[in-house]
Amino acid sequence: MNGSIRLEPRASAESVETVNGAVTLAEDVLVGGGVSTVNGKLKLMRGARVDGDLENVNGELRLEAATVRGGIETVNGDVFMGS
Repeated sequence: MNGSIRLEPRASAESVETVNGAVTLAEDVLVGGGVSTVNGKLKLMRGARVDGDLENVNGELRLEAATVRGGIETVNGDVFMGS
């Protein structure tokens, strides 16, 4: 997909991928696979869970008391983690 994606609270998806847009996972969202974006930021709110990997190129990763069961990888981006 070309553009931004937002999953609202308590939503679920198998995976999430986008180019030229941000990905936001609201509170208590569950993604069974991975989340990736190119030229956009990834934001995981409190209680969000990703069972696969987080991958980002040219953007930031921001995790606010979220869970990632796979790896976290970025190319040319910053990672911010909070509680």
